[in-house]
Amino acid sequence: MTASFALVLLLQADPQIEKVERLVGNVNRPLLWMPLKVTLTSASDFSGDVVATSRFGFSVARAVKIKAGGREEVLLPSIAAEEVIAGKTRFKLPGDVVNPDRIVLVDARLPYAGDLVSTEKVLYQRIAPGDLEKTLPRGLLEAADLVLVKEGAGTAAPTRGDAEKAVAAVQERPACLEAVDRGMWTQAPQAGWVPAKRTWALFFVTTYAFAAFVALAVVAKRFPKFGFACVGAVAALGIAGYGVFPRGQAWIVGQSAEVVPTAGEGREHRIWFLQCATEIPAAKVDFPRLVKPIFPTMGGTEDPFVLRVDDRGSSVEGLKILPGRPACFGGSEGWARAKDPEALTGAVVVKGGEVEGSGPLSDEFKAWRRFVGREGRFAVVGRSDRAAGLVQSADLADEHERPPIFIRTLK
Repeated sequence: MTASFALVLLLQADPQIEKVERLVGNVNRPLLWMPLKVTLTSASDFSGDVVATSRFGFSVARAVKIKAGGREEVLLPSIAAEEVIAGKTRFKLPGDVVNPDRIVLVDARLPYAGDLVSTEKVLYQRIAPGDLEKTLPRGLLEAADLVLVKEGAGTAAPTRGDAEKAVAAVQERPACLEAVDRGMWTQAPQAGWVPAKRTWALFFVTTYAFAAFVALAVVAKRFPKFGFACVGAVAALGIAGYGVFPRGQAWIVGQSAEVVPTAGEGREHRIWFLQCATEIPAAKVDFPRLVKPIFPTMGGTEDPFVLRVDDRGSSVEGLKILPGRPACFGGSEGWARAKDPEALTGAVVVKGGEVEGSGPLSDEFKAWRRFVGREGRFAVVGRSDRAAGLVQSADLADEHERPPIFIRTLK
């Protein structure tokens, strides 16, 4: 009896969190991705989530499966993480962090990787090749000022001399989407109607009124025998119109910004604003890439939600959306453009940190200004919104993309 009871307890055991490492180092950059490497062990089969809670009020979750007696390493994106949870096991992240001027990640394959010594101003953090390949393309190493690699994306530095020159040349970290950005929130949509519903309503009312007039005032008057048929046809039209009317209460307004340097790979940053006409208490939204929430203030959110991630995309679960209180998410990916676009409107040139000319600056430029840097060119490609279908949600009625933004950085 005792042995059977012990076996049941063993089968119900939660995984143990053996170790949690910060890939970017023990540093404090709370508005950026700070990926964690979580090492788990389990005496029994486990299938569930590894969760990192954030002080901004949301959690990041990733599904994991561990065989009995197994050991698993999980890369978990996080922002301002406070605690890691697996089953009922909790691991409180220590608060002792450093604040160097520069964070330099070093590919462990480089021959001099173990010889670099951190100082108060520069933190050198070794990173395994496998971890580098899984995090760098997705923008998860954005907190680092420099990533030294043997080959591929990053800054190639085959010798220690090359590494020292690259570190000395770093002036400022490239701009990226941050978890708190009041300026970006000036682009939030203000409409109270679901755009698709407004368009469909106007179209349907106009068509229905015209069809009813023709059917009842013309056909039925000239051919009385067809009066009931006309009434039925008008009723059928109304039912059909109701059948195709958008059911969702949410709509999305997105915008992309390509930031291309004079040399090397550029990045495409994309934001999505979610708005609703009536309250949605627990929306689930699937994004095509890894996204982070972008809040207007450091207070984060009062309504907790879960950001679920995998090897490619991400989804938001349990998101509460209220009318007049949109939500914002953004993500970045590597992007290479062959040449600059030709159809540019509202082009702005920045030299030495100052904007050339004296004309009024657009709201788009003000929102994306820091991505231009001290030397660069900003432009809007196109003039009108277009329909999009990048995001998936059962509550979604309409998704539109604003004209994309192109930024060429020159220094």
